[in-house]
Amino acid sequence: MQFMKHYASTTSKLVENGLDHEELHAIINQMEFRYRESHEPAGLMYGQRAMDSWLYGGDPAEPLSNGKIFDILREKIEQGYFEELLASFLLDEEHLNSLTVVPSTTMGAQRIADEKKRLADIKASSQENVLKYIEQNKALDLWQQSTDTKEQLATLPKIHLSEIDEKPEDLPLQIEKVQSVKTLVHPAQESGIVYLFFYFSLAGNYNQAFTSSWIIYRFTHEPTNYKEDRSPVTTCCTQRPWFIKYRYRCILTR
Repeated sequence: MQFMKHYASTTSKLVENGLDHEELHAIINQMEFRYRESHEPAGLMYGQRAMDSWLYGGDPAEPLSNGKIFDILREKIEQGYFEELLASFLLDEEHLNSLTVVPSTTMGAQRIADEKKRLADIKASSQENVLKYIEQNKALDLWQQSTDTKEQLATLPKIHLSEIDEKPEDLPLQIEKVQSVKTLVHPAQESGIVYLFFYFSLAGNYNQAFTSSWIIYRFTHEPTNYKEDRSPVTTCCTQRPWFIKYRYRCILTR
């Protein structure tokens, strides 16, 4: 087949000439950001990760501490690991199989006909079964429309206002000087990622200055694409009438 020829020749060129290492670095960086950053529901996501090992008799904590894997993968980029992996998966004809799927123009109609026949057979099999399903459906509708009793509502978990602190949570804050610039540091639970925010005030600027600030914003507000993201840093910029904010997201290296 023509497709298989192109498939084999393209894959062979990638293996012989080597993959784009900058692109591989960027992809691994993006994967590490997704792994390290916590998004709600974080607890559910951690539980799913733990199950990947726990269900098969492994340590449930192992999938939660796999950050070192990304460093290993970065080292393997220069060792030709991914080219060898590509060749073993896609060029090893001994373990390669080709399957051609031909769409059917009658399968949809056949499935509809089979379903109609199945339902007709059920209806014809026993009138008692039909009546039973009708009664069950009526009972379900009635239950869904009914209100819960006081006893049922009492089983719901509750929290009393006295259990809620009236004062907002006091986030840790340290005021430091970094190269004579006042810096607010908020220590947080370590995830291997540091978030840096830079604010540049536009207060007091004349109208002409806003034109320059808009040009800067247009050049810098988009996050770096995967090609530029060879180093484990991403950045974006936000403009407001009174300030420009830069955000840098960095993966710590040890």
